[in-house]
Amino acid sequence: MSKKKTKAFENSHIPQPRDTKIGQLRLDTYRATEPLLKTKVIPSPSIAKHSEATTLLISTPLEKTNAGKNPESRFYIRGVLHAQPGSLRLGAFFTLLLFLITPLTIVSSILVVLSGFIRGLPEWISTGLLFLPALFVVFGLCYLIWGRTAKCRICHQPFFVHKAAVKHTKSHRLPCLGHVLPLSLHLLLFSWFRCSSCGTSIRLKK
Repeated sequence: MSKKKTKAFENSHIPQPRDTKIGQLRLDTYRATEPLLKTKVIPSPSIAKHSEATTLLISTPLEKTNAGKNPESRFYIRGVLHAQPGSLRLGAFFTLLLFLITPLTIVSSILVVLSGFIRGLPEWISTGLLFLPALFVVFGLCYLIWGRTAKCRICHQPFFVHKAAVKHTKSHRLPCLGHVLPLSLHLLLFSWFRCSSCGTSIRLKK
């Protein structure tokens, strides 16, 4: 076999690209987009200034919010601004109502059952006692909407749900009442509170 035929036979076994235009197209596309990938997007001064102001507002309250207040007082609002202060207020409000109406609902339910065995008992008493269980259902639904869904902005733990876990040393607590009820009271009275899980101060006012 001659050298020319041998060389032609060897080259025939080397895989060749079927379409060289596709490879060229990919190369040209990369070269065209390469400068865009290296370009740094610099925000405008107005956007950067607005971002800094928003970050400062989240971490620090406005001067007029604590004007004339003692920094050591509970009325001195401090902490990180929560994204949904209105929902937190509703959650704390219905948590307190549910806490208060639960024992009354239990007592009224027992009295309604006993009223069927007591003769001569006015009918309006048993009918009026049914009003408390109805309120319990309404407050329970409101608690599920606003109370159970409220979470910390830092640790994402729920505020108004009792959990058998270690609480922060600075969390709000009352003997025999736990952490949820004191937190709700502190939130409604002073517009700020500490998260029971991470201890972060959270405020409801700008």
